[in-house]
Amino acid sequence: MFNTTYTAAVNYKQSLADMIAAVHCDWVDPFFDGYNLPIQDKDATEVAIQLIHFNKDMSSKNILDEFDKRGLRPATLPELLSFSVAYPGIAWQFPVVALGSVVQHAHDIEDGLMFRPYEDGHLDVPRLWNDFGNRCLRLRCFEGDWYGYYRFAAISK
Repeated sequence: MFNTTYTAAVNYKQSLADMIAAVHCDWVDPFFDGYNLPIQDKDATEVAIQLIHFNKDMSSKNILDEFDKRGLRPATLPELLSFSVAYPGIAWQFPVVALGSVVQHAHDIEDGLMFRPYEDGHLDVPRLWNDFGNRCLRLRCFEGDWYGYYRFAAISK
């Protein structure tokens, strides 16, 4: 396992649309259109974001277990986006995942999705992805295995 630590300022009161705009993506998954994260009553703060590279295929559950053993928690979408703003040259070299923001597709929800803790149903997580030179913010299935080239953003507990 390899990890590198970066510091980024996270403004938790900023809207999701403004956070995404600051990243300058070429493509954003349409599931994020019109969706707003709950605004937190929390001032902007500096966070130490670790990029963890396991260099092997792993499931989300195994990754979260490894995080827990090392006193880490998965980064959230605002933390992932703040990392990308602070380190754009690094954020687009390889796919970076925020396992701390799980999206559940729900037919009974007006927006079409919700950010909530792990529950039954189809779950996705956000990732930054360089798709043939296009900078993308995409969703990917939480339940599947991750290839060894993925990095996972984590924060100390």
